[in-house]
Amino acid sequence: GYNYDGTVAQCYSTGAIGGTSYVGGLVGDNGSVLTPGASVTDSCSNGTVDGGACGGLVGGNWGSITTSYSTGIVSGTGGSVGGLVGYNRHYGDITYCYASCSISVGHNSNRIGGLVGYNYGEITQCFASGSIVSEGDSTQLGGLVGNNAQPDYVITSCFWDVEASGLSESDGGTGLTTAQM
Repeated sequence: GYNYDGTVAQCYSTGAIGGTSYVGGLVGDNGSVLTPGASVTDSCSNGTVDGGACGGLVGGNWGSITTSYSTGIVSGTGGSVGGLVGYNRHYGDITYCYASCSISVGHNSNRIGGLVGYNYGEITQCFASGSIVSEGDSTQLGGLVGNNAQPDYVITSCFWDVEASGLSESDGGTGLTTAQM
């Protein structure tokens, strides 16, 4: 559930998980403002994640996530929802990762992204290639990132599949066709 300041390495998960906030397929919350050194590396998730502020791999990230991916199903019931990470918080770094999740969100969801729902950190050399389906009044949908909080939070060399996601916009990254991906 909570990786306070440790390292999760070479791990995977399958199955189904649900909850109310910071729900992840592998880790619910990775690190904290006091311990931004927590990390997830060389890991993956291929399950079903259902909840608020949820991600296919990690629900909320203060630490680092490297060379990891998520390929499951993510169903958001509110808050930030992402194929890999729901909420990439201050100090959060995501590098060399991808998500190819099927994402569906209900009413009152906002900040939905194929890779990250809400970004306050740095994202480098990542991609998203899953579908995103939203009911009615959801806001801030992006093929890669739903909402990049400020221009200071850098998204570098990242891409999303415009055709697979069904979204031509993202708050960061470059949209490509399936053939280009």
